[in-house]
Amino acid sequence: MDSPNQYFTVGSPENDAPPMSSSQHLALENLQLRLENQRLLEQLHQQIHDIQRERESVRLRLIAVESDYDAQVKELQGEVISLREDVQSQKRLFKQTNQAQQETMQNLSERNNALQESLEESKRHASSLTVKAKELQDQLISSRTAIQSHVQQIESLRAEISQLKEDKASLERRLATITEERDCLLNALSDAQQTTALLQTENSNQLSVLSHQDNELAQLQEAAAVLKDQLETLGSRSSPRHKQKFLQGEGDVGEAAAALPGPSRYTQPHHSLLGELSDAVPAHQDQWWYRHVMLDPTMSEFYEDDGIEVDDDSLLAFSRGHTAGSGPLAMDFCNSEDSAVNANEEGEVILDLDPNYNFMNTFRTEVAEIYQQLRQMCVDFSAQSNAMAERDALPSSRPGDWTPDQLALVEWDFRLASLRNVLTDLRYLLQDLTIPQPTTNVAAASSPPIPKPSPSDKAIDV
Repeated sequence: MDSPNQYFTVGSPENDAPPMSSSQHLALENLQLRLENQRLLEQLHQQIHDIQRERESVRLRLIAVESDYDAQVKELQGEVISLREDVQSQKRLFKQTNQAQQETMQNLSERNNALQESLEESKRHASSLTVKAKELQDQLISSRTAIQSHVQQIESLRAEISQLKEDKASLERRLATITEERDCLLNALSDAQQTTALLQTENSNQLSVLSHQDNELAQLQEAAAVLKDQLETLGSRSSPRHKQKFLQGEGDVGEAAAALPGPSRYTQPHHSLLGELSDAVPAHQDQWWYRHVMLDPTMSEFYEDDGIEVDDDSLLAFSRGHTAGSGPLAMDFCNSEDSAVNANEEGEVILDLDPNYNFMNTFRTEVAEIYQQLRQMCVDFSAQSNAMAERDALPSSRPGDWTPDQLALVEWDFRLASLRNVLTDLRYLLQDLTIPQPTTNVAAASSPPIPKPSPSDKAIDV
């Protein structure tokens, strides 16, 4: 049926005639409405005629259906009786379910009360930590007098840095060997992917592994949330007075470094995330969590996937300032070499005796262990997702036409994205833990300035 708008736009004389008065325009519209009403009346008559014919046919069908009505009524009565029994059983089941839910809610309320009590305890602990922070500020003021003694240790630290550079070269050779082994393993993996029949038999085992990894992922996410809360609680210790004294201590250290001979003055890189990490306290260089958070080369794939921009100058400055702590391969050597240095430094012995410092070390160690576990899980997920992607590529058809294996591949991708998000949060948490330190002035005076890398060094590191 043609719409009135189409009739007015196509068949009205207004499109062809010149402008007319309002009375003529109204008369023309009335004529058009009469024609439209007449056409609609004819259509209604035709529809009424069709409905009457349908009513006659329905009456004939109704006469035929009435003969079967009695038999169907008896069958429906039997079905109603069975349905009543089913409804009674469902009501009993519903009552049992409600009772179980009430018990569960009661248990959850009890756990909530216990958690609230633990939260109050944490607040009281935070207040005590604030008092300790004030005590540390007083210790920081007294430690400024020991800066001159640390200046004499700079020369010995330079010799150690040269030794660490040599160790870095050996570690790079070991890394090249491991890379070759990885290529061999990748070739073996490509050959193993051809055995699709064995992968189908292991589908049930992979599902159980997935459920187990989901549980671990949930536990790690809960642990990450708890660690974030603890970090915020510890971050509340800092006050404006402490920050002012911290900046004043940094200015004193900069004046002491400027008074050194020419070779000891270097151009510092501009401030960025890795630049701050490169100027952090060298007293933590022997801690494996401190080295692991500084952009482990084996995690470059995941850093690129997370979309984090890294300053090349800051990265190179850090790689030269912390050569021995570039990844998990240097843990054994750094733990053995830096332990001798820590035994001879007065400032770090004071840090080891500080209970707050020991607590922070324990806290960082726990965060780094969770980070390593989550990183290994992310590597496993990535390898399995790549294997499934090569085996079952997603078609260009609709999602409703996908096979179960292809749907499992999509699920793998979602799990991998979730793992990478948690991994990014933990990495930010570790980086935040490495920057603010209570003894920054003392340790910064004992660490030499980090030179700005040349273009040739940048090309070598890349």
